[in-house]
Amino acid sequence: MNKLIKGAVTGAAGIALLLGGAGTFAAWNTSSNVAPTAPVNTGILKINSSSAVGWFTDANATQAVNVNSFHAVPGDRLYYKATADIVAVGDHLQAEIGVDQSTLKAQLGPDGSSNTLTASVASVAGTGISASNGHYIFKANDSDIQATVVVEVDFPLGDSSDSDNTGENSTIKLDPLSITLTQIPESN
Repeated sequence: MNKLIKGAVTGAAGIALLLGGAGTFAAWNTSSNVAPTAPVNTGILKINSSSAVGWFTDANATQAVNVNSFHAVPGDRLYYKATADIVAVGDHLQAEIGVDQSTLKAQLGPDGSSNTLTASVASVAGTGISASNGHYIFKANDSDIQATVVVEVDFPLGDSSDSDNTGENSTIKLDPLSITLTQIPESN
């Protein structure tokens, strides 16, 4: 009887499995590679070349500084004028012109003090370049953009109680200043 019970249980289990699986089907799937008919070209954003015009004491860059005889002191502000040949190609490319603050290594006091020199873009001129809230932007036009960039370098007047005279009666190197191009979201 033992064999009979075992056979009946096994048979019932087999029928249950067959009946339970009879109502389902495997989910079918497939895939296919789709090849675009042509590749997509990417744009360009770079400064092809740049050249220094010189140092000036005014934001309009008309009062040249003779670097051999000029002596900067805390509170002074100098302006560095340069030209840049910008290559900008892209259907929706818009960029901002700036200056890389980290390239200005000179300082009149200890690093991080209120006497650390700062640099910022004072003005940019060129075809298609516009100013908006202190930012100078342009849109790509698939041709070179000739930009004249004036960078303001501030020799801050530090705290009068600070007795550190680092930079006094010395020669400080103010170059190279690096002009930057940074892509920004396109505005209409």
